[in-house]
Amino acid sequence: MDFGWFACGLDGCADCGCVSVISKEIVMTFRIGHFLLLFFSPLLLTACDGETIKSNPVELTRSANGYYCGMIVVDHPGPKAQVHEAHRSNPRWFSSVRDALVYLRLPGEAQKVTGVYVHDMGQADSWDKPQNDGIWIRAEEAHYVIESSRRGGMGAKETVPFANAELAEKFVDEFGGRVVAYRDIGDDYVLGDKKEHKEESVPANQKDHSDHKDHVHPTNHKKEL
Repeated sequence: MDFGWFACGLDGCADCGCVSVISKEIVMTFRIGHFLLLFFSPLLLTACDGETIKSNPVELTRSANGYYCGMIVVDHPGPKAQVHEAHRSNPRWFSSVRDALVYLRLPGEAQKVTGVYVHDMGQADSWDKPQNDGIWIRAEEAHYVIESSRRGGMGAKETVPFANAELAEKFVDEFGGRVVAYRDIGDDYVLGDKKEHKEESVPANQKDHSDHKDHVHPTNHKKEL
């Protein structure tokens, strides 16, 4: 095959009329391809960058300590929560679901979250000892009972998660409260009054033992390093 036409340049030459036609087609093809690449690349990058790799729930073991209480999570009653972040190999654990919501809503706390899982209390064997594995559900997909008489792992008001809305309503019939979606849990309920939380709700490495006149809420503390 003769590639001599390429020596004439992309704009062709006066001696090779046919080369000029071929080169113009090449230029046009190149320019169209370049335009399409420039136009679609940002869209492709946005799609890739916007896609977050979701983490799967892991089994709760006795090695898991609560982020705010510093105590063994499985020793507490009620539903628990695990929050996965891109920069951490292990999730942060919370001895109550409400504390996990505090962590997710406070500025500067949760970073690049890849998954949040809570106990499905509709499948739990009991309030005091929900299973450590097999009943984790995505936090954003759960139905929550708030304002019930049940207290969470740290003795404060709890957001009790259920995968099944009917079971959540049955829980309300027995313990009071109301059923809401994840997006409808208000900040005033999650953050609440600092007296709702026991002193142990403070991250273990941030406790100030100089004054315990009031119970301290996690919102009053800086991020754990």
